[in-house]
This record gives sequence, C-alpha cells and structure tokens, in this order.
Amino acid sequence: WSSDVCSSDLGGSLTLPEAGTNYAPTSTTPSVTVSGTGTLTANTAGVGVMKIPLGGTLTVSGGTITGSAGISDAGAFNWSGGTVTTTGAATLTTTGATNVTGAVTLGRDWTAGPGATVNLNGAGEVSIDTGKTLSLGVAGAGAASTMNINGASTTPFKGGGTLTIVAGNTMNDNVATDVDLTGVTFNNNGTVNSVSGNLLLGAGAVAGEIGTYALGGTAAGNGGTVSLISGSRMTTGGFSGFGNVQVNGLGASWALGNNSIIALSNTTRLKAANGTLSLNDSGGGSGPYTVDRLEVNSGGTFTGGASLVATDLLWSGGTITTTNLGATLTTNNPVTLS
Repeated sequence: WSSDVCSSDLGGSLTLPEAGTNYAPTSTTPSVTVSGTGTLTANTAGVGVMKIPLGGTLTVSGGTITGSAGISDAGAFNWSGGTVTTTGAATLTTTGATNVTGAVTLGRDWTAGPGATVNLNGAGEVSIDTGKTLSLGVAGAGAASTMNINGASTTPFKGGGTLTIVAGNTMNDNVATDVDLTGVTFNNNGTVNSVSGNLLLGAGAVAGEIGTYALGGTAAGNGGTVSLISGSRMTTGGFSGFGNVQVNGLGASWALGNNSIIALSNTTRLKAANGTLSLNDSGGGSGPYTVDRLEVNSGGTFTGGASLVATDLLWSGGTITTTNLGATLTTNNPVTLS
C-alpha cells in the first residue's frame, strides 16, 4: 500500500504505510473509515503524521487506529465506536468538527484545537485511558475551541484519564440531567457553562485552576449545579449566573478564589454537605461577596478568610467558621435552623 493513497475503507487489518515510512495523503480530500473489527496501523520512523485535510473526513465506527504516527485531522471526525490509540507517544490533533455518538476509547493524547468543536451527542461518551489527556484548546494559539455535551450519557467522560479545558476555551453542559465527570481528572482553566443540570466533579481535580463556571438559569438557584463528591479537591476563579455550587461528599473540599479574585454573583447559591467549602481571596481583597443563599448541612463546613453576605442562611448541621478573625457572615433575612 503506497503512501499516496487517499481513501480507504477498513474492515480488516491494514498497516499504512510499511513500518519506517511516512504516510502523507495527497490534497485530494481523502476519506478514511475504520469499522467492525478493522485495524489501521499508521507507523513512522521519523516525524510523519497521518493527515486528514480540510474537507476530508475521518470516520471510526468500530475497530482500532493505532501505530507510532501522529494523526492530524483538519476536516470532520465522526466517531461512533472503536478505539484510537498508539504504540508509542503519538498524538491526535483535530481542528475541525468532531461528533462523538457512541461509546469510544481514547488511548493517545488528543488536542482539540485551535478552533475545534467537539460534540457529544446521543450515546456519545469517551473513555480516556489512564495517563492520557484530552485537551480542549491550545494555550495562546489561534481561535477558541468549544465542547458541547448534548447527549443522553450521564458519564460522557470516564476511564481514569484527564480532561483539560485550556484557558480561553469553553465546555457547555447542555443537558438537564446529571453529568458525571468523576471518572476523570477534570482541570478547568477556561469556562464551563452548566445550563440546568448537575455537573459532578470527583477526586483528583488539580488545585490551582483559574477557570470560571457559568451556571445559567433565569432566576436565583434554578440554573445549573456544580457538585463535588467524595475526595474532590478544587479551586476556581469564580461563578456567575443563577445556579448552585455545592460540596456533598465526605472529604470533598472546594476553595473558592485561592488563585484569583472570585466573581461570586448574588444569584449563586452555596451549599456545604459532608464536605468543606472555603471562601478565600488572594487577589488583594477579602470580600464581602454576595450570594442568594448559603446552606450548611450535617457534616458540612463553611470556612475561609473572606467575608460573605447571604440573603438567606439555611443551617441544619455542620460548622460555620473562619480562618480570618476579621471575616464576617451577614444574613439579610432571618436564619433558618433545622
């Protein structure tokens, strides 16, 4: 099979090209399809890359793409099944539109950007192998990338790998049900929009994030919810919109504003239940910040060094304390104790 082949439909096993040579598609808009139990092995002894040019399409509905060559897809990527992996450290780069519509497995690092779109539709979900990273966007390079979670899967990303939203790029949670990201390490340095559902973040999240979470909605508290479960560790730049922020798992903690001036909105609701919610500001101030409601339940702790003004305080258990003797908690309405 020569290196100038532009189109292939793979239902069996194929090595493209022979080991030690480079695969360099011509400019005739190739279409590469892998399905069933087929295997496409793209190898290179140097810096060769399997390229899908603008206007081309990479379709994987089953089988496996592997090998030591990188993959650069400037066209469409339709992924409904199968595995994209590598025999070495080769990467996948997409700068066009990717549509994930089934359960797929990622076994190589994937950079979606600059200017890429990643849509998870229908049953679309990506299992990211441990040690591998899906990065949305490229820091300081080109147009922003966007990820849209539109599908029915409650676990759109899992597998033990890492999902990173690079600064200046956006992930949209567009579904009204739970979106569980506890199966990956989730690093947000960009913007996450949670329109109306519940975004669950789990253990392993990296401290030092400066991303923001826009919670959507049209009235106080009726937008999206960002929840941390057991073992979570997270910092963030801030929240905006009509939504909810809560820690609700044993050992979970969320440090708001440790790495930037936070942007809490008076429409945001904070909740500590079986976890620790810390309100801090190392950006030069100490608040006060204003929220619609603070709720502290049994096992929960609200602490930190910044002052807070809450329209309502619902306190059914747990602890309210501070790390700064000058920090205050002010409530505008009578406190509800239960």
